[in-house]
Amino acid sequence: TKEWELYMYLLRCAIRGEKLEKEQLEKYLEIESARIREKAKKSGQLFLMDTYINEYAVYRKEEKIPEKIGISRAIYEYEKYKCIRKVLTLAEENHLPFVIFKGCVLADLYPQYIQRSSCDTDIFVCHEYRQKSIDVLVNAGYVINEEHSKNEVCVLQYSKAPHTIELHSCLWE
Repeated sequence: TKEWELYMYLLRCAIRGEKLEKEQLEKYLEIESARIREKAKKSGQLFLMDTYINEYAVYRKEEKIPEKIGISRAIYEYEKYKCIRKVLTLAEENHLPFVIFKGCVLADLYPQYIQRSSCDTDIFVCHEYRQKSIDVLVNAGYVINEEHSKNEVCVLQYSKAPHTIELHSCLWE
C-alpha cells in the first residue's frame, strides 16, 4: 500500500541519514503522518523515524505536529546501557563466559547506537554456567520473571532500572 511505501521511504532516509526529497513526498500527501507514526511505533522504529515523520508532517502543513521523543528515549537507552556495563563487569568478576546477541549487538550497525532501540538484552550462556549466571544477576538486584521465562530462557528484570535480560542457554527456543 502507499502507506507502507511512505513508511519504508522514511525509514530508509532515517537509516541512511538522507534528506527527504520533495518529489517523493508529493506522492503521498493524502497520507496523514499519524498513520505512519503508528506503524513506526508498532514496529519499534519510532525513535529512529521521529524526526523524519515530523518533517513529513510539516511538509503536509498539518495542524498538530507531535513533539519530538528524542530526549526521553535517549535517557531510557542511556540507563539501559549503564545496566549492560554493570552486567559485563559482573560477568568478568565472576568468570562467566557469555555472548550478548540480537538487538543490542545490532545497534553497532546504526550511525549512532541509540538509533537501534531494544526492549531487552539477550545473553547466551552455556548450560554449565546458567545457574551461576542467574545467581549472580539475582544477587545484583535482578528478579526472575517466572511468567515470561521458558525452559532455556530465563527472563530477569532489574529492580532499580528499566532493564530486562533474557538469559538464553539454547539458541532455538
